[in-house]
Amino acid sequence: MEFLEDLIDKDPNEAFPRASDGDVVFMTNDPLINKWEKLLHSGDDPDLLEGFSKEERVAIERRLARKRKAVVPEEFHDDYTEANVDATE
Repeated sequence: MEFLEDLIDKDPNEAFPRASDGDVVFMTNDPLINKWEKLLHSGDDPDLLEGFSKEERVAIERRLARKRKAVVPEEFHDDYTEANVDATE
């Protein structure tokens, strides 16, 4: 680890070395993280739940679904037409 830190301190480009074809080489020693890095580098979105079991995925998705529920008031204006800009009320 210290070797990599020293190497990157000397040349920051070593953090993401290039392969002979010019593509970025990822050195995390974790194949899943390397895959995600390659997907992000190519502009794609990785499936961040990919490393979990089916049961874990279901539990995570349930928990996220509960957190995503937004309470919208009856009188809702998303165009700022009802904004109190002078804060007098």
